[in-house]
Amino acid sequence: MNVMKITASACIAALSFAVPAQAADPIPGAADGFAVYGSPVEGWNIFVDAEREACLIERTDDFGHAIQIGLTKNKKHAYIGVFTLADVDIKNRQKVEIDVNGFVFDGRARGMKSKELRGDYKGAYFKIKDDNMVNAIMQEGTLTAFPKKSKQPIKVDLSGVSAAVEEARKCNDGISG
Repeated sequence: MNVMKITASACIAALSFAVPAQAADPIPGAADGFAVYGSPVEGWNIFVDAEREACLIERTDDFGHAIQIGLTKNKKHAYIGVFTLADVDIKNRQKVEIDVNGFVFDGRARGMKSKELRGDYKGAYFKIKDDNMVNAIMQEGTLTAFPKKSKQPIKVDLSGVSAAVEEARKCNDGISG
């Protein structure tokens, strides 16, 4: 088992079933509904997505930003969703960058408008395919999303993410157990 699977499985919300190649996108979509799991952990909410049999963590801040972290349904990659109330236009499959504590990671975003968050949030999901990104996130600190794609980059405080991830792992163990 490679380091990404071990680290992500232990650290970020795991899902219980593998997905065939032709199945729907493994990253949550705007139509997915979430139910609250337990109490917030260090400012992070834990949610259960019963339809996908998944748990994820989410935090919103006073600046109109929201972040979601989980694993793809096939457990091959983690994902991070970054949303804002600011006027951003992230297209599907658009190249984006995410800076975590000075380490820059790039990839393709799945741009969307989130109907699950209150307000008019817009942003994107981003598959994490790099073990170093998982490690950087778990070090907490600051995540800056879309630094070259926005006049005002989205900065999110990652404080408490490690404790929230541990609670999400317990949530997933309950679903798959």
